[in-house]
Amino acid sequence: MPRNRSLPPHLETRRAGYYWRRRLPRSLRDRGAPSPHLSGKENAIGPKKVFLCFSLRSHVLRDAKILARRLTEMSDLVFAADAEMIMAIAPETQVQMLESLARFEIEAFERARAVAAPRSPEAAALDLRREEALQTTLRQAMYLGDRDVARRPIHHVAAQLGLELEESDEDWTALAYEATKVLLDVSLERARRQQGIYDQPTLFFRRAVMDRSSRGIY
Repeated sequence: MPRNRSLPPHLETRRAGYYWRRRLPRSLRDRGAPSPHLSGKENAIGPKKVFLCFSLRSHVLRDAKILARRLTEMSDLVFAADAEMIMAIAPETQVQMLESLARFEIEAFERARAVAAPRSPEAAALDLRREEALQTTLRQAMYLGDRDVARRPIHHVAAQLGLELEESDEDWTALAYEATKVLLDVSLERARRQQGIYDQPTLFFRRAVMDRSSRGIY
């Protein structure tokens, strides 16, 4: 129904009186089930546009304008607060997430290894084969341009950082691609560490050597 341009924004007139109607932002629309205040037709097209629609229970234009203005101001506040919670995938945000993804994965691996019980050679070999299979899957995903393999890890890291990502963001595809490469790096690093191969001595060893050097002990 074309909106009457002589009326304030979001205010409509119908046979039953005046209505306030406003489109729901996608970020709010995608979070859960349709609102009970949405009309049946608009509920049915959930993947498209969804509108909040309230009867103002009035046929008096002056009263309807006052109520519509209040509803618009309230919805402005709600939509603005929601927008602040959803961080765009800016370059600095991508760097933070990718570094956090690598750190979380390695730290979780090291904690698990630290408390794990001794394992047999067969079990150790099986763990290595699992990493090799994962690496094959990640390389295949990169070859095919498949971002699904990185979706859950990315959202997990975002939740840990208190961020909410919007996959419709144009930078989502690039973030997921880089995350897939990070996951491959993590898997390769886990495989090395399972075999006791580390890039550098432990932090404790480095500190001990530095302490001895500072005291002139060689």
